[in-house]
Amino acid sequence: MVKQNLDERGRIYTLAQAEMYPKEAGRMLWQQLVTHPWWMADTAYRTAIVHGIAHPAPRELGRVA
Repeated sequence: MVKQNLDERGRIYTLAQAEMYPKEAGRMLWQQLVTHPWWMADTAYRTAIVHGIAHPAPRELGRVA
């Protein structure tokens, strides 16, 4: 559970960093994917890699409380 939480935080941090530096976003995302290949299963990460960080995330990514 803790390891999963840390992994999710890592993905969120990487996506936030990519948004802050859009010119280097592709390189940063691919670099992280090399060491964390299971991140490709995350829809938000996959969308950012394929469509770019500026592309809006799909609606189904929104979490319902």
